[in-house]
Amino acid sequence: MIRRSYVVSMIVALGIGSASATEPARVTRAWASDGQAYANTDSLAAVTMADGKVRVYATSKDGHRLDIIDAATGKHLGTWGKPGTAPGELRYPNGIATVIFESGDSAKPRGRAALAVVERDNRRVQLIWPDSGASAGIFGSEHLNRPYGVAFATVAGRPTLFVTDTQVAPEKTVHVFELALRDQEVTARHVRSFGDATGPGALQEAESVLVDEANRRVLLCDEAARNVKVYDLTGRFTGRTFGDGIVVGDPEGLVLVEQRGRRCVILTDQRKDLSVWHVFDADDYQYLRSWTGEPRIANTDGIAVYPRGFENFPNGAFFAVDDDFEVHAYRLEDIFDAVALTTR
Repeated sequence: MIRRSYVVSMIVALGIGSASATEPARVTRAWASDGQAYANTDSLAAVTMADGKVRVYATSKDGHRLDIIDAATGKHLGTWGKPGTAPGELRYPNGIATVIFESGDSAKPRGRAALAVVERDNRRVQLIWPDSGASAGIFGSEHLNRPYGVAFATVAGRPTLFVTDTQVAPEKTVHVFELALRDQEVTARHVRSFGDATGPGALQEAESVLVDEANRRVLLCDEAARNVKVYDLTGRFTGRTFGDGIVVGDPEGLVLVEQRGRRCVILTDQRKDLSVWHVFDADDYQYLRSWTGEPRIANTDGIAVYPRGFENFPNGAFFAVDDDFEVHAYRLEDIFDAVALTTR
């Protein structure tokens, strides 16, 4: 993501409507990845494979590749991609998201998974099959300038990508593409672009994006304003922001998690020497609590969540990049025990 210098405040987090500071809870990591060569790691996606195993895919910007990590153990399993412009090749891969093409088969309700990889320097999005590394489709170069973030959602029954762009007019900050799968090939149709240029919803430096399908909202991290702006699925600003006065560094990534009957947004507060995650209620954006990793984790760009139980993670996992290199994993139950999340 884009780097910027800032002075770190001594305040870790301020409660909404309160001037009291709270120290972040500490969560012991389950593993730290090993075996990958440093290449400026950025973003993460978690995928269920055909054999039921879970893998984490990490974009390595300077290596122009994807690193593959066993989500249960942190073992490095290999890489996909090499520098270039041809299908299967990458140039500065940044954002990544898991795409699900619904099968319509009750025996396989989740359908088939692909990876949507945003290539900043190729000005495009490439769909990749995670089992083989083969390219499934390339699109977006006629619309994108310097893209960074990506989020997937099923909107009105259609698989849809929301891609953030930079160094463009505010109204072209977010591009929406509808996807279609035929056999092994994915095609995309550009639906709209959006972003406010003025007012409280004005987008200055938005990269990370999350779609809340249940609430029909698009959440955009604005690094210049140090908050999250809430739009609806049609691209209209809802009048709501959150994280104001709480985020100290860069709001650099967010995920949606449902645990113990509550839906929460976990927002990264990226600082050079420490990464802190702020937990908000996903419906009203009430600030709940903050946490950080133990041992220390810092300078986090990408995060991902796997919301279901799997090997070594009975209630799911949270993954985060440490200082542009390693990936750390945390058990979801440990996170919510630490922040004292109770059933709503």
